[in-house]
Amino acid sequence: GRGNRFTVFVGEPEKSRVYALLVTPDEAVKCRMQSIIRQYSTMDFPGDGFGAAIAVTKQFLFVGAPRLLRNNGAQNVISGLLHIMAFCSEGNYLRPDVYRGCDPCPDGQWSTGSQVGLCTSCIPQQATALQGCDFNCHERYFGDLCLSCSQAMIDQVKPAHSQWVDGEKECFHSCNLSYEKVDDGCVKCAVLAEDYNGLWIPE
Repeated sequence: GRGNRFTVFVGEPEKSRVYALLVTPDEAVKCRMQSIIRQYSTMDFPGDGFGAAIAVTKQFLFVGAPRLLRNNGAQNVISGLLHIMAFCSEGNYLRPDVYRGCDPCPDGQWSTGSQVGLCTSCIPQQATALQGCDFNCHERYFGDLCLSCSQAMIDQVKPAHSQWVDGEKECFHSCNLSYEKVDDGCVKCAVLAEDYNGLWIPE
């Protein structure tokens, strides 16, 4: 994955499923569901304990179903079944070939991993791709998504009677018409005129 991100697998054999949880301790949402893994329909035997045992490698997930009982061609009873399936980490996608291994996404693209078979762009529209999912915003675009100043700062606090200014090399706010910047705020010009014994004539 990217940075301090990893996947935890939790089996629930009573319901024959395995949960893949993406853990992101450095982000606001610490844990989210990445995928729910079930048996292939042709191998679904209720009560077989699918998910009781789990092992994982870089590209494959091994899930045990220890309570399965079945006969082989010689009518001998075989207990247990091991499911082997591809499971890709973040930034990798599931190949469409018969072996269904994982390949890394090309530069500028990303995948949530799991059993997803495609990568999508991770570069904002107003940006230049570097390596992997790294990028530089075009001039006059800001933030993680390379947006105009007013869009990038939409959740940020600014003084009353002011607005974010788009189209400049830096992102800043300016006071509305008939307001003047004083310290960190915007004050109506009439107040300033009175302070200086002046007379304000409204527009």
